[in-house]
Order: sequence, then structure tokens, then C-alpha cells
Amino acid sequence: MSQGREIVVDTTEEMVLGMFECTQVDDEHARTMQTEVAKAADGAPGMPVVLDMSKVEMLLSISIGVLVALLQKFKGEGRRFMLAGLQPKVRETLTICRLDKLFEICDTVEEARLRLRPVS
Repeated sequence: MSQGREIVVDTTEEMVLGMFECTQVDDEHARTMQTEVAKAADGAPGMPVVLDMSKVEMLLSISIGVLVALLQKFKGEGRRFMLAGLQPKVRETLTICRLDKLFEICDTVEEARLRLRPVS
């Protein structure tokens, strides 16, 4: 498990999981998240990436840009990139920007896990 100041990244058998430990994602947090998540994902080729944003209450514009950049990176690699646990204001921000149509959004990390499991 690697740790940036306000983000923890863990690679499980099912996914690369980034977990925010802050309520507001500012420029520094966004850059740390981008670096840490990309590094962990590079070490687990092909694995889906899930960001647990359940503690995040506000996104600043730079953090939205970083999320879009990660989405483009992972889609370009043929990976799934999911956002989980969005607080109402964060979800509203993504909806206003029409980004809710681009991201795969789950209510919880557990829901993301279930979506990742093959259908039998």
C-alpha cells in the first residue's frame, strides 16, 4: 500500500483502489492522487481502477481535470475506471459539468466490486 498525504492506494486481487482521506481535493491532493494512482495502476497492468471518494465533500476545478485525465489514460489502456461513494455535492458538480455521463459511478466500493465480477 502506498500513501500520499491525503490519498491511500492499495492493489487488491480485483482492482487498484484509491481512497481519499480528505474532504476537499485541492491542487496538491489532485496531483498526488494522479501520481499515486497512475503509479499503482502501472504496476498492475489491465486491472480496473476504483476511486473511493466517500469522504470528499468538494471538488475544485483542478481535481476535475485530473479525474478526466485519469479517465482518458485508463480508457486508452482498455481499463475500467470507476468513482465510488460520491457525496451529493460532488455528484452534483459532475452532473452540472455533464461528466456523470463519462464516468462509471457506483454508490459504494462494494458495488464497484460487484460490477467487476464476471456474470455467471
